[in-house]
Amino acid sequence: MLYTGYRGGDDMEFTAKEEMLVGYIEQRRLLTQLDKIKLVYGFRVVTSELKNFFIIYSIAFTFGLFWKMLLVHTGFLLVGQVAYGAHCSSFTTCLVVSSISFPLITWLAIALPITSRVVWGAFFLGAVILLFIGPMSSKKTKVRGEAHRTFLLKKLYSRLIM
Repeated sequence: MLYTGYRGGDDMEFTAKEEMLVGYIEQRRLLTQLDKIKLVYGFRVVTSELKNFFIIYSIAFTFGLFWKMLLVHTGFLLVGQVAYGAHCSSFTTCLVVSSISFPLITWLAIALPITSRVVWGAFFLGAVILLFIGPMSSKKTKVRGEAHRTFLLKKLYSRLIM
């Protein structure tokens, strides 16, 4: 089924699963066309992220890096959420880059003889770089003015000193 009316008439086609989801929610509450589109868009984002998570962590599990990579990924997400920055232009590019970089960074952190001095040095270097250039707008996430930038910098600073 084709729903219209979003952003001045853009069409958005729903898959059979999305139709079922919309129908299920519609049985419980009245949905406008915009509500339906938002619901389906949210569903697509969540399923896309779950696919990405499954593939990346399957690779990590295969190499025995699951728990260590989860720790690396958590740190990245805490900072990345407020630092914004460069994003990939497509899901496929993101998947390939993430599938290579997260397990590789985790493996390197384990494989190389890294002292606590090196870890702290890398942390401080990364923090200085993030505080100097972040937060940074990208196609997907925009810094909306100086007040927003200041807000994000405060959050970034507080997360780095936690």
